[in-house]
Amino acid sequence: MGTGRGATSGMGGNLFDFLIVALCCFPGEAQFAAVFRLARGLRLLRLVTAVPRLQLLVGALLKSLGAMGYVTLLLALVFYIYGVAGVHLFGRIDPNHFGTLAVALLSLFRLITLDNWTDLFLAASGQSALIAALYFVSFIMLGTMIMLNLFIGIIMNSMAENA
Repeated sequence: MGTGRGATSGMGGNLFDFLIVALCCFPGEAQFAAVFRLARGLRLLRLVTAVPRLQLLVGALLKSLGAMGYVTLLLALVFYIYGVAGVHLFGRIDPNHFGTLAVALLSLFRLITLDNWTDLFLAASGQSALIAALYFVSFIMLGTMIMLNLFIGIIMNSMAENA
């Protein structure tokens, strides 16, 4: 016989699975059945309690959420400033990537992930390659190299405090 906790969670999981399958067999809205089937995947979160190192990582992530909120706010501010600047600098040259603020923000997200960023640079550097180079390189340095490393630093600091 196992411990009471394991037997109870196993029985509860089986009951949950049975209810999901039974609900999926009834006629009705198929969209809700798909949501219930997806909810079965949440049972994998029980692995967090089973693996101590994973508990440490999740604990560090949860502990660092407050500080990550401030870094996210700072990153959003940088995105907005560069987005507005991109619309004004490159909106007429490259309207596909910098025509509106929403499109410019999407292009900046593509830029911060370094996903084929040279295409953005070449399209925007029609009249002034120096201004485009300063804009793109400064955003990559500020966004990718500094901001994303702040996220990593916050998580590492929380993990060191939890260990």
